[in-house]
Formats: sequence, structure tokens, C-alpha cells
Amino acid sequence: MQRLFAVLAAVAMACSASPAHCEWKAGIAKAVVTPQQPVWLSGYSGKRVPDGKLHDLWVKALAIEDDHGHRAVVVTSDLIGFSRPAYVDLLSQLKQQYDLAPADVLLTFSHTHSGPILRDSLLDYFPLDDEALALVNQYSQQLEATIVKVVGQAIADLGPCQLSTRTGQATFAVNRRNNPEAEVAAMLARGGPLAGPVDHSVPALATHAR
Repeated sequence: MQRLFAVLAAVAMACSASPAHCEWKAGIAKAVVTPQQPVWLSGYSGKRVPDGKLHDLWVKALAIEDDHGHRAVVVTSDLIGFSRPAYVDLLSQLKQQYDLAPADVLLTFSHTHSGPILRDSLLDYFPLDDEALALVNQYSQQLEATIVKVVGQAIADLGPCQLSTRTGQATFAVNRRNNPEAEVAAMLARGGPLAGPVDHSVPALATHAR
């Protein structure tokens, strides 16, 4: 999956340098995936049923096609993450419906703990009763169908574009294993270096419609 983004970024940089030699297409689509039923929230070991929302949860897809007709898709989601069985099933559906190889699909998550539990994902971590488990499975099936649909909509939206890449910085990241959380603010105020490995770089791939 990392290789997919690296290849896209490298090609985008090359095309930005000599755009006359590259003909890219891009398409986007999105859908709200906020559960309509009280599916338990992920990231909590005890019973945690949602009691409302501040913002909707989204799934968004970016489809990219090069001048040889090869396609790749990046999917972002406001979810904690998929289980391997769900991931494999999704890849199978995307291959069957849109002829996308696994290496051409990048499925990403915001890792929100305020999103729903998904099927086959750490279920032994949650004390789910039969009713709660049924809601998880029902929601997961709907979610996966929505992702497949959104990918198809992004492919249908393909149009001429220019790709570009940039790398930003998010310097608030701190290695919590090496720096006590309660002391981080004071350490930053003193200007001293924080301990432990950290990566502040934020690579971005942008599309510009032509």
C-alpha cells in the first residue's frame, strides 16, 4: 500500500516537471457512513453505545488513471480500521467490478475511536451481546457496499487533470513512549529536544482539474 502512494507521488512529480508528456485523469466521490443504528463505538473495552453525533463520518475515494489507461484508487475513511477478512472481501469485489488489482487500491483510516465497531475486528475485546453483534455485522455489510459504490462513482467521474505533490509538516507529533505526557508542554516551552523517533512530514497528493 505504501508502494502505491510512493509510485503515484514519484510519477506526479515527474509529470509536474514535464506535463506535456503526461495525460492524467482523476475522479472523486464521497458518501456519509454515519451509522443510523446504535452500533457500539470502537476503541473502548467496555460497553459504549453512541448517544448522538457532532459530525458525520465519511468515506471518500480518489480514482487516478494514467495515459495508458492504468487505474489506481485511494479511499479515505472515518473509521478505526478493517479486519483482514473485510479487507480481502473488499479487494475481491473491487477486482470483480472494476478490475482493480490489490496493488492499485489504498484503503486508509483516520483511526477514530468515535466510529463504529466493524465485523471480525477485535470482537473479543468488546462484550458484545447477540443484538449488538447483529448491528455490527449489518452495518459492516452496508459500509462495504457503500465503499464499492463510491469507488465506482469516482471511476465514473474520471476527467483530465494535473497531479502535483507537496510535503508539509505537523510538528505537534510526540513520541509518548519516551516523553511523559504530563511533562511535554513544559519540555516544549523550554525548547529542549523531545526523545524518541518521530516523523513530522505530511506528504500530500493534489489533483487540479483541467
